[in-house]
Amino acid sequence: MPSAGVVTMSDPQGKGYDPVAKTGGIGFTTGAFARDINITGLPMLDITLSIDRPAANLAVTLYDVLPNGTWIEWDHGTRNLVHRESRESGSPVVPGVSFHTTVNLYPTQTRLEAGHKLGIALSPELPAWMEPQPVGAGATYTIALGEQGAVLHVLTLADGSAQALRAATTATMPSASSGVLGFI
Repeated sequence: MPSAGVVTMSDPQGKGYDPVAKTGGIGFTTGAFARDINITGLPMLDITLSIDRPAANLAVTLYDVLPNGTWIEWDHGTRNLVHRESRESGSPVVPGVSFHTTVNLYPTQTRLEAGHKLGIALSPELPAWMEPQPVGAGATYTIALGEQGAVLHVLTLADGSAQALRAATTATMPSASSGVLGFI
């Protein structure tokens, strides 16, 4: 896969790249990690793309790619592109015109071991997690690549720091018998 420029994603028959959902799409991997990587927080994908329809979905799935090539899903997120600017209000997409959106994935804490790769799959749907967009069926996506196109943001922590972060941010709740519940 190229690392800059644009790539087109279209597979209305659902026989494409996504190794789990088989909903079509395109996938990318990092190189193998030289050491264990701890990923925590809220991964998000900033992406610039265009579609050839006034509405469609975009699904992002993250995988732990094992040294033997097996892809194991560990996080995902979706975006109805009608709501590309906000979840509160939407408007039809202008077909063929590039736009920017952010897809938030679920909060996570996982560890990718040395020798493993981080995989990301972009697909039009994730049937197990979202209602398909009938108007978006068979849509063609044109995705900009590189730093101005598609950037995955993840927070990585050094060994042991995940436990230190958890300990520093864990509050002790008062007992139910105290009658007082307060937050600072």
